[in-house]
Amino acid sequence: MSLSSCFLRRCGTISSSREYGAFGRDVSRESLAIRKVLYATGLAEIARELAGSRVLRFAYDQLYTCPDVPLPAREEGRYTLAEASCVSRLAGAFLFCLEGEYDGPREEGDRFPCRAGNAMFLAPNVPWHVQAHVTRSQQKFLLLAYAEDRSQYILEPRDAHTHTLKRLGYVFGDRLSEKWHPTLVR
Repeated sequence: MSLSSCFLRRCGTISSSREYGAFGRDVSRESLAIRKVLYATGLAEIARELAGSRVLRFAYDQLYTCPDVPLPAREEGRYTLAEASCVSRLAGAFLFCLEGEYDGPREEGDRFPCRAGNAMFLAPNVPWHVQAHVTRSQQKFLLLAYAEDRSQYILEPRDAHTHTLKRLGYVFGDRLSEKWHPTLVR
């Protein structure tokens, strides 16, 4: 089963932006098929090479499918992954286009891929325009974030999902555990 079909099948059950807000983060925890795709060693090895890190662990996944869902952003609409993540020491992330095509104008900092099947690797310190997906209502995206070995759960008010990990038993300052954030490559 492809990454796109796994997520899109699950997306079909979302009926409102409120459900999406609760659903969009860490959907891989709900599906073995999705975990198998996202935790694939080959994908993590490519990320390790691009990030220049020795060890990578799963940080989180995030769906971008509903344009009306507010996402954390500065006034100018740009931030880096590291600036708006409740996981410290991010190594980078893949941004996959799961569905749709976009041929319209692109704003500066728009890192969203234009065609289904394409991906972009985002370094943790490069600003990107997270609200750019709003103009792409026919597209669906998945962000797969990787963290370094000794990453921690931190308070980050700009992360709309900063309290999500509390449901897993984390408190601010905890290191990411193997149980919920497995090491994918060493």
